[in-house]
Amino acid sequence: GMECGPQVLLFLLGMDQFLAFESENSPKRLFQLGGVLAAALLLRMDMVFFVGISILFLAPWLLKNRNAALKFLLITGLPMALYMLFRWFYFGDIFPNTYYLKLYQIPLDFRFERAWFHFKEWAKPLWLIGLLIPLMMIPLRKSKSMWMAFVLICTYLLYNLYVGGDAWEESGVGANRFTTIVIPWVFIIFAAGGYAWGKMIQGKVGAFV
Repeated sequence: GMECGPQVLLFLLGMDQFLAFESENSPKRLFQLGGVLAAALLLRMDMVFFVGISILFLAPWLLKNRNAALKFLLITGLPMALYMLFRWFYFGDIFPNTYYLKLYQIPLDFRFERAWFHFKEWAKPLWLIGLLIPLMMIPLRKSKSMWMAFVLICTYLLYNLYVGGDAWEESGVGANRFTTIVIPWVFIIFAAGGYAWGKMIQGKVGAFV
């Protein structure tokens, strides 16, 4: 689980570069984001959701700028492609051993029930935050980066249920290895949404007065 710290760092760095690219539309920022995504994917294969969702949100720009898009995709995917080739030739398999330990031939309903039990225990004190997150997204609805963060939060929470949770759920560590990377963005959405709501209310009160 020591990779979780670098995961959180790379996730924050990647979102920072996405925000910079969103405001500047600079290929330099795009390529820097590609480097962060490549490192994240090499660190943990389940960061593929971060990579895939980033590409999905970038798709309108990428489709209009084919040359820059090709370079970005090469920066992002080539290191992992080479690593997968190495795995294939060296181990004869592209899947890590954790796939066989945690997913292979383990029924989905069993994995889901186990993960859901522990997720409820962890989320019980946080139910108000869960209710408020969609509310905070209302004034942020025009921000592509905030929507991307929201989609990533939902994706990794669902992924946690799919894989059956973490092996160390009973240790009381809080957010597990599959959910901890998105927790900082829960607070960022709250901060940004709260500020946006404050500005909206202030504007309406000022107009009324």
